[in-house]
Amino acid sequence: MSKDRITKRKHRRHVRLFAFLGWLVKPFFRKKFNYVWDDLSQIDGPYLLLCNHNTNYDPIFVGLAAAKQLYFVASEHITRNRFLFALLNFIFAPIIHQKGKAGVNTVAEMLRCLKSGYNVAIFPEGNRSFNGLTCPFLSTIGKLARKSGAKLITYKLEGGYLTQPRWGFTIRKGKLTGRLVHVYDAEELKGMTDDEVNSAIEKDLYEDAFATQEKERIAFIGKRPAYGLETTLFMCPKCRRIGHLKSSNTDISCECGYRAEYNEYGELICADGTKTTIAAWDAYQRESLEKEIMTANASHSDRVIFEDEVKLQRINGKHAVVESKKTVFKAFCDHVEIADKSFVPSDVTGVAVHSRNTIVTYEASTGAQYEIKGTNELFNALKYLYHYEITKSQASC
Repeated sequence: MSKDRITKRKHRRHVRLFAFLGWLVKPFFRKKFNYVWDDLSQIDGPYLLLCNHNTNYDPIFVGLAAAKQLYFVASEHITRNRFLFALLNFIFAPIIHQKGKAGVNTVAEMLRCLKSGYNVAIFPEGNRSFNGLTCPFLSTIGKLARKSGAKLITYKLEGGYLTQPRWGFTIRKGKLTGRLVHVYDAEELKGMTDDEVNSAIEKDLYEDAFATQEKERIAFIGKRPAYGLETTLFMCPKCRRIGHLKSSNTDISCECGYRAEYNEYGELICADGTKTTIAAWDAYQRESLEKEIMTANASHSDRVIFEDEVKLQRINGKHAVVESKKTVFKAFCDHVEIADKSFVPSDVTGVAVHSRNTIVTYEASTGAQYEIKGTNELFNALKYLYHYEITKSQASC
């Protein structure tokens, strides 16, 4: 990115448009999402604002709270739609980050903005939560905050996960709250180590949607509340098979006879009356998958653990799809196979998931970027992400 990507003239335009759009959408978002927030308008900049991430509308929620112009860090996939990205770039000039990469250019652009006196906002998880728990974030964020010489604001959104679950296809109305957690001035940050800043951020932003719900007990009402659950939940807790779960508008079930109803409080009610949460189910399935991989590695290394028909797309340097084909994606105990090629974890530079279920990865030998999508909207990408993380960890032992 060039050093003059955001000129003073462009910045003045961004400030005016940000203020106008904030005024325009505030009544709608306050009512639509029952959104209440702590006002940040009296905090002087420049500052780096960090927030947890659960809905597609989080930049708007944060922007309404700030009530002043922010430069947001956004995922590279928003550039796919040329017209939409041109519009967003004209109004907001987002800082683009490529998922699955370290993001050196992203960090450099953030520092340039802050040192120019502009406010920057980032969702350090880099991802919306799959299970209602705040995701880990890069350990370099503490170093960035200290190096910027700006204030650091930690801001937490509560109720976002149950308002728009990552697996869901509809919005539910309950209550969404924006809370100012802490303002760290530059001098305070200088007196802390990078690890101390990271620990403070992790503590400030951590949100367990189900622990909060247990205290608040708020109903989240919407259409088709359970539809899409299998894009996060992939292992049946009864028969332990992968890929046999299917959601309806109100519940999720398996061919083995297991069934759980999803209610307005975000709980899964089993046929015997017992309750569970998506977070608890997800912890179970990840642990079970790790055991499954270890078992297969010990005795059946050539066994396919799970597979899906997918669409494999190659992305060029201009963020455009240049090649697309249908193929089968197979996961084994220590590698995956796709399009007649075999990959172990070291063959790629990273794996991430954007939107609901699109896998993003980069081939280590060539730097080529690929996206993997299911051939239907209920494809579960999460199991492949977990497979990568587990096999990468085992390979490094």
